[in-house]
Amino acid sequence: MRKLKWALVTLIFLLVIQPGTLFSALHVNASSSSDDWSMFHHDPAHTGYTNSIAPTTTPVVLWSFQTSSGIGGSPAVVDGYVYVTSGSYLYCLDALTGTQIWATSGTSSPAVYNGLVYTGLHGGTAYNASTGEVVWSDQTDPNAYSPVVANGVVYIDNGVLLCAYNASTGERIWGRGDEDASSSPAVANGCVYIGGYSAFAINASTGGKIWQYIPENQRTQSYRLGSPAVYDGHVYITLPDNFYNLYCFDAQTGTIMWNYSSHGLCSSPAVADGRVFVGALDSNIYALNASTGAKIWNFTTGYVVDSSSAVAGGVVYVGSGDGNLYAFNASSGVKLWNFTLQPFLDERGFDRYMFASPAIANGVIYMGSSDGVLYALGTISNTTTSPKPSPTIPEFPNQIIETTLFAALLLATSVAVIVKRAKTKKVQ
Repeated sequence: MRKLKWALVTLIFLLVIQPGTLFSALHVNASSSSDDWSMFHHDPAHTGYTNSIAPTTTPVVLWSFQTSSGIGGSPAVVDGYVYVTSGSYLYCLDALTGTQIWATSGTSSPAVYNGLVYTGLHGGTAYNASTGEVVWSDQTDPNAYSPVVANGVVYIDNGVLLCAYNASTGERIWGRGDEDASSSPAVANGCVYIGGYSAFAINASTGGKIWQYIPENQRTQSYRLGSPAVYDGHVYITLPDNFYNLYCFDAQTGTIMWNYSSHGLCSSPAVADGRVFVGALDSNIYALNASTGAKIWNFTTGYVVDSSSAVAGGVVYVGSGDGNLYAFNASSGVKLWNFTLQPFLDERGFDRYMFASPAIANGVIYMGSSDGVLYALGTISNTTTSPKPSPTIPEFPNQIIETTLFAALLLATSVAVIVKRAKTKKVQ
């Protein structure tokens, strides 16, 4: 009987006191969420679209974090942590609280894949996502544009070379020099698509050029060079043709399907549900038909819109140079809300504006500003979420805890009944 009691105590301890140890494997699966925003514009195709929920009403600031310099890129949000670059630093923050976990040297919008974080530092650098320690670095090239990771390969362009690296080891698989290529690449269907002064399609395995388009009226002094987006067999990219046009190409052949020009379309396009969303130097955000290029709607903000949009739940989120983050109904263009993150002029009267791109994960919008502040914006319900554990302690979902407690109580009751019956038999 004493052995039975000790066995019961031990079992309850394992189930209730140390559930993280017993169900650590279950946590690994639960933490790999489709709600993550793992790189610039969300995915290798750079669609800017996520299935994650996002605020449809005016959000509140859940937390803010002051970095060392202006934030011009997009954060990456993976497994409950936010990775963002500011100036020459890469920060890892707790996504729930904004607490800094670590910081190190880094440039460009980061990408996160299989426990590593990648930036364009020194032509391409990989860090341990938990500690920030450098795992590998190219160390031969200048700082590069935002990396993209697909199928275990990292693709990085630095304006001189477009390279493919083994994501784990940093071994260079191939590299090619294209003077007109200057952007963060997009990857889809075995091809790497890259923009800049021209549009390219490159074989993702070999680095061989498949097609190239050179604008007739190329602006060689352009400094706004967006990344392509790939959607439904088409590539969408803004090119410095006259005063910046948005082009739609057949992804396989490079055939121009349509192009749209309207006073400086300059941001990286986002594509979702048959619509393309792109910002412009004329202070507008445009929504175009993805098949025909016809304008569906536009909205005029207070200043330049070179922030790249994010789309979630039928809503488009985009920053403007007027210091606001906007949310629009993706179908109609009706403004749902605008949230002022920073005044258009600082206390000294200098211009400052928002050219970073939002990231959306688990119902929260993460947005950087030109004054170096990263904001986490969400609804009131986001503030009541249970605290996030440290990186070394696995998360244990509340539903599993409740189920475990119920199972332990049920087991204890059953054992008590068995013990009581055994005693009764012994007396008889």
